[in-house]
Amino acid sequence: MAKQSPPFPIEKDINLEWFDAEKAVWMPYADHGLNATFKGLFSDVVVEDIDLAKLLNPRPSSTFVVRVGGNSMKDERITSGDRLIIDKSLPYENGKKIAYWLNDFQGWTVKTLSIRNDGYWLIPANAEDTSLFEYKIQEYDIPWGMVTWILHNEYHRK
Repeated sequence: MAKQSPPFPIEKDINLEWFDAEKAVWMPYADHGLNATFKGLFSDVVVEDIDLAKLLNPRPSSTFVVRVGGNSMKDERITSGDRLIIDKSLPYENGKKIAYWLNDFQGWTVKTLSIRNDGYWLIPANAEDTSLFEYKIQEYDIPWGMVTWILHNEYHRK
């Protein structure tokens, strides 16, 4: 029997980055909001500082960061080079993004989870790539955690 090709690109190696739970990352935070129109100007007055480590990593023992390789989730604004914050402690939710180990393909992926009557499915999101298709999760595939934050550098995005 010929080996099946994966339904979408997968990562053989995963690039983990851990948060230092003891180290605060403080940044200025303007709590008045940012007006997306030109009707009002954004105030330069900083109301308080915000600890990004606490915001992005409320559960340090179960949270980690991975770098994305590939564009199979482009339509969900997840592209190659982005970093995802994954939390292993959260329950799986229909319609949310999840990191998964696909045993048959020996690789990692991130997709949107679809819970249906006939099982759990991983759904890619790139309408331009017609080679992508939905994948029914097998009992030996391993869920790794839910995506809680998507980080990308908008300034350097092409």
